[in-house]
Amino acid sequence: MTKLRLVTIALLTIAIGSSTTAGAAEIKVLSSGNMLPILPPLIAEFERASGHKLQVSYGSAGQVRDRLHAGEAADATIVQRSYIDELAKLGKVAPASIADVASSSLAVIVRAGRRSRT
Repeated sequence: MTKLRLVTIALLTIAIGSSTTAGAAEIKVLSSGNMLPILPPLIAEFERASGHKLQVSYGSAGQVRDRLHAGEAADATIVQRSYIDELAKLGKVAPASIADVASSSLAVIVRAGRRSRT
């Protein structure tokens, strides 16, 4: 099992613990769209293993941040760390619940000998 899978499942399990007392729960997750390619199989695995249902809403990281900033409630949130830190400072997320679940790199390459256009 990959680190991302383990951490994501742990994050969602924590969300359940804080949002329900017994029985199957519907867990609301707000996530940035860059997680869309990898979350669906993790969601299916989590729902099969736990019996809980995830209601996942995707948007840009800025949209997710703005929804939380405006007071929308969610059991778990997946967005870039700078937005999570900002929301924690505002009391919108519990600082003790913050966990890094993925990282992303961006690279730009230019063919050798090609002049840049400025």
